[in-house]
Amino acid sequence: MDLDTLKTRIIELEPEEFVRQYIIDAPPIYISDANTNHIRDRISEATGITIESSEIRVVGSAKLGYGLFQKKRKERTTLPAFRAFGPESDIDVAICSSELFDTIWTELSDYALAKPWMPHVMKNTGNYLVYGWLRPDQVPLDARLRTLDSFQDRLKQLSKSSALGRRKISGAIYRDISFLAKYQIRGIAQCRKELISL
Repeated sequence: MDLDTLKTRIIELEPEEFVRQYIIDAPPIYISDANTNHIRDRISEATGITIESSEIRVVGSAKLGYGLFQKKRKERTTLPAFRAFGPESDIDVAICSSELFDTIWTELSDYALAKPWMPHVMKNTGNYLVYGWLRPDQVPLDARLRTLDSFQDRLKQLSKSSALGRRKISGAIYRDISFLAKYQIRGIAQCRKELISL
């Protein structure tokens, strides 16, 4: 869909309906099912946890064709909202697997319990965990967690894949798809509010 149509849909539909129709249920615009399955299979292989087809979603600009929000980058130009998916765009994947989430959560807990003080400060890990979301980039670098490290290493390998256009593959892990939906609904509601106020 073109940008004007996307903006109209965001304004006209309730955020829950937009997320269901265009993010949860619809196929991504720029990533084929075969490539999504390739990513899923490689993550399953790396972590030793079977990720089902229903447990992976491509999100972001690779899903909708546009990045909806400004993207601030360290020491680089801020990318504008509603930028088209392009040659330098990432592929963002959400893994909505309770087994993977719980395995990494257990590893995080064991890591923190081994520290001499409590609570152990782990960057912003807890700030995302309360939303049912594990953001690998918010786990301290010194936390060597077997499953999370395998997940991250595999995403780095996939980012070098010519089949995926040598694009950076970014991944987040959700407790289940309901937590992904809630996060996306919150973002679409914010985007809708900003569009209405223009």
